[in-house]
Amino acid sequence: MLLWEFLSWRPDGDRPASVLLRNPRGEARPDASDQGEVRVPRPTLPPDDSAGTTSRAPRELPAPRTAPRTAPRPPQWRSLPTVDDLLPWHQPGVAARRAWMYAPEARTLRRRWQQLVSAPPRQQDLLLRTDKSPPRPGTAGGPAASPAVRPVLYRAFDRRYLLAEELCLDRPRPHLWQVCGPRQIFVVEQHTRPVTTGPGLLFSALVPDADCFDGQGGRVLPLYRDPEGGVPNLTPGLLPYLAARLGTPVSPGDLVAYLAAVVAHPGYSAAFRDRLAVSGVRVPLTRDPRLWREAVALGREVVRHHTFGQRSPDPAAADPPGLFRLPVSERPQVAVAVPGSPTAFPNRIRHDCDTGAGGRRLYVGGGVIAPVRPEVWRYDVGGMRVVHNWFAARRRTPRGGGTSPLDGIRPDRWSPRRTEELVTLLTVLTCLVRLAPRQADLLSRIRSAPLVTVADLTAAGVLPVPEGARRPPPLGGQLELPLD
Repeated sequence: MLLWEFLSWRPDGDRPASVLLRNPRGEARPDASDQGEVRVPRPTLPPDDSAGTTSRAPRELPAPRTAPRTAPRPPQWRSLPTVDDLLPWHQPGVAARRAWMYAPEARTLRRRWQQLVSAPPRQQDLLLRTDKSPPRPGTAGGPAASPAVRPVLYRAFDRRYLLAEELCLDRPRPHLWQVCGPRQIFVVEQHTRPVTTGPGLLFSALVPDADCFDGQGGRVLPLYRDPEGGVPNLTPGLLPYLAARLGTPVSPGDLVAYLAAVVAHPGYSAAFRDRLAVSGVRVPLTRDPRLWREAVALGREVVRHHTFGQRSPDPAAADPPGLFRLPVSERPQVAVAVPGSPTAFPNRIRHDCDTGAGGRRLYVGGGVIAPVRPEVWRYDVGGMRVVHNWFAARRRTPRGGGTSPLDGIRPDRWSPRRTEELVTLLTVLTCLVRLAPRQADLLSRIRSAPLVTVADLTAAGVLPVPEGARRPPPLGGQLELPLD
């Protein structure tokens, strides 16, 4: 394809500017910057042949209004570092053998376990494993009398409990359990298929499930390699490089907050929709100190909401109990209590916007919660509707399971605790919906400003990532020194 450059100058103040078309074929063209800004060379003005006139220095004047303008292009996708360029150790989440090993309440799992313990040994073996999996080594002793029950992030914004017994787990992921601590923040990425809607990353204080992101795979990138938060899971040399570039100290929490602000919102997947299918999530890392500080402050709020107030990227900040500060007009509240009788156990959830009504009410069986924004009701992660998916596991006839008699052991009525958990979920999503426009605006400004590229990190010796940084930490409580 033949390309032309439009150059213009005004030889004197009395004559209109001339526009020249130059074919750059065969000539060296200026390289576009990392941010896609086209650099047009300053033209050399023809000499002034007027008698007695002193030659003037060339000057660059604006082109006529009719001259075309080239809009800045977005940054080259592959010039941006990937998430695992920054947090190198990653692995899939935990996986259980059957659906009945998860439940919204710990009490339900203990009831199922007691049913399992009282079953004959042959039936126990059938209940514990799938039809295709052989018995696990070292499990001949049978189930323990009292099971280990641990909270996990089962799906996006859906916290459940898991029977964490060795007998129950198909993929135990001991490294993830070992590094789980009061400062740990797990970053969850969907890298096995394109993410075209919703946030590009999730953040969790709990060990995530293998299909946590949207029910179809994903991987976990812990922020720290130890439970105390003393050994960050960051590429060696990354923090010193960023600190030198930005002229300000950069902590592991600052980096994860930056990721949350820039990537964890629907505007990210919308901006990079055509590119996310290529190589997973990539991060526009700003070189602008002002934009960096703005992103870190905003990202701290995002991480707190993703973790339901359990984590803050700032180790010096306390987690206040009144974390979700919403105006009264935006605060989801119970308008009509969900009936607690077995006959009124809700099996359907709907919103005013489903029928075209202009209200902001969410109907849970015979109960009503309001106000609930339509954007909250439709909030999705990778196409998975969060509120709808949360309710589907807690309605009268839950979705999924049904392959084992133990699936039938579940509550027979809707409890006030479930209503409280639903209101908390709606509050979290409302906070994120309110933050999303600020995040999208920030991302737009970051993409238009200078960025740290893969080439920059490679030239500084930060990339490629050393193989040792990608290995999991040693098991058994062995001391590990920081890699940086």
